[in-house]
Amino acid sequence: MRSHAVRQLAPFVLLFLVFTVIFATRPLVAGAAPVFLTTQGSKFMYQGQTVLLRGENFNNEPANSCCGGPDINLINAGQSDYAQIHTLGANHIRFGMDYAWYASNKTQFFSVLDQHVA
Repeated sequence: MRSHAVRQLAPFVLLFLVFTVIFATRPLVAGAAPVFLTTQGSKFMYQGQTVLLRGENFNNEPANSCCGGPDINLINAGQSDYAQIHTLGANHIRFGMDYAWYASNKTQFFSVLDQHVA
């Protein structure tokens, strides 16, 4: 009785193994173009187009350990700064941070970063 059941299941097991081998060994096909910057030689690329980065460095010196901080409340970049560099054609910003901000109060650190990234 048991060998009869095994013989009836054998074709299904074989078919399952064949499909598994076929689909598991197929080469992966690339999907859509990446949605992030890549590099090509010394150029930044986005979906095949060369990207020229134009931006500003918000160093936040008064808030950093080196220069009077660490006090995350002394960040000297605000909404008006972001608006101004946007009108100047900027497409990125370097935002200076201090590890001491994170170490002293993680919740406040992420809350303040969310305000600046939004």
